[in-house]
Amino acid sequence: IYRSAVQSLPILVLSKEKILLFDSDPSKLNKLTEIDVRIAIAVGICVLSAFYSPIGHGQPVLQSMTACISVLLCAQDTAELSKKAGMTRMLVTLVGGVLGVVVVVIDDIIQIKSILIVLIIVGIAVTLAVCRAMHLPYINAKIGGVTFILVTLTKTGSDRIIYAGFRLLSTFYGACVILAVTLIWQMAMKKRGINE
Repeated sequence: IYRSAVQSLPILVLSKEKILLFDSDPSKLNKLTEIDVRIAIAVGICVLSAFYSPIGHGQPVLQSMTACISVLLCAQDTAELSKKAGMTRMLVTLVGGVLGVVVVVIDDIIQIKSILIVLIIVGIAVTLAVCRAMHLPYINAKIGGVTFILVTLTKTGSDRIIYAGFRLLSTFYGACVILAVTLIWQMAMKKRGINE
């Protein structure tokens, strides 16, 4: 079993012209796309940055998972499309985060679990409705909903407000990293095209 599992692992081969991914079956040849490579580079930058992130209120200021997810969701073929995706991601994160903070503040004052449940039900519905009212694709509205749920349920007490702020910062950071990587990649490809 072990041997067959190892044999099925792909082998990455870098060459001057292209990046190739060879499957264990030599008759299959899959190419990594440029966007795959840019995503991998951006994720690496986010993880490395998070390792050296300062700690604020017992939490890392830069959340590696949030930044990496932002990279994956914002990565597009061009810098312009990545910028647009990043702005949309920031917007839905802001909506979900702000509404989540409102629920957290009310919960911190009232501190009754049954009311928190009602607030979460109403809050998720409002988050989805606000995102849809902004004419965003429904998948993006769901991402706003994910942010709302994470803010209201991941931490306890006022730590949830700090978490919301750090989450927004990390989302912005991930969007900026993939945008920068895409811009640099496009400039390098243009320069390479001129030199060839």
